[in-house]
Amino acid sequence: MERLKQGPRPTASALDWAAGALGPGAREVVERPSAVARSGVDPLEADSLISAATSYTLALRLDGVDSKPAEAAFAAAGAKRSRAGEWTNYDLGAEWAVPDDPALEPLGSLGARPAVKPGSILLARSPLARGEMEKSEPPAIDAGEVAVAAECLGDVLAARLVLNNHTHLPNSGPELLAFGVSASPADLGREVLCAVGDPDPVGRAAESLGGAFASDARDGVSGEPMGELVAGSELDTYDAGGLAVARVVLDRASGTEPGFLFGAFDRGSMLTYLGMQPPPSPGVGSHA
Repeated sequence: MERLKQGPRPTASALDWAAGALGPGAREVVERPSAVARSGVDPLEADSLISAATSYTLALRLDGVDSKPAEAAFAAAGAKRSRAGEWTNYDLGAEWAVPDDPALEPLGSLGARPAVKPGSILLARSPLARGEMEKSEPPAIDAGEVAVAAECLGDVLAARLVLNNHTHLPNSGPELLAFGVSASPADLGREVLCAVGDPDPVGRAAESLGGAFASDARDGVSGEPMGELVAGSELDTYDAGGLAVARVVLDRASGTEPGFLFGAFDRGSMLTYLGMQPPPSPGVGSHA
């Protein structure tokens, strides 16, 4: 699960870094807003975006938007319409298929099973993913490891939560990873990484995290000197909700862009920070 919060309407380029929070197969919706807007879906208008992903993003919900243009576009494409509580569901062709309509093509297969309600648009590849997201009303993060991870992250503008069986080393290490870009300071120079789970794997991760961001360390996949990426870090460990937590607050090096941790996860570096093995070959990253 990933969440992106926004203030006043940003430019597309200003959100490129934050698209990494949405996962593979959904980030293009934010990276190509002009093309996507033809479908009646305006990602730059949203107050928040939340996605659900395994190895690929299954669904994406946009909240705080005018849903009427999207509703009109889905209807014009000849979608089959049905009701699900306050949501109106639309079926366009086969599930997991790109809709056969030029206006909706930029949505990719996320346009196969969309839905709308006043103020919200939901894009999904299958009825199952759509139904699960329709039930995920705010607060979407209110149970178990996810609630602990949300508290650990604090106030973030964009964040990503990943179960350990959705990494390149399935079912290894802490049960849940959470990482994102802090809302303060205003220059977005601070990022947070949280590892949540049973004491033993979290303890081992904390031992590795203690030296992973030292100035003389190197990224376990890219080989870059950590001193060129991170100006400073602070590690804390504690218990919450019967779970162990390791929390690292990073201040990025001057001149680097927000989203350092999103990139680290995608290329497979993040697990090396936790003391685990890199992907099988360079450039092969993890999956959301």
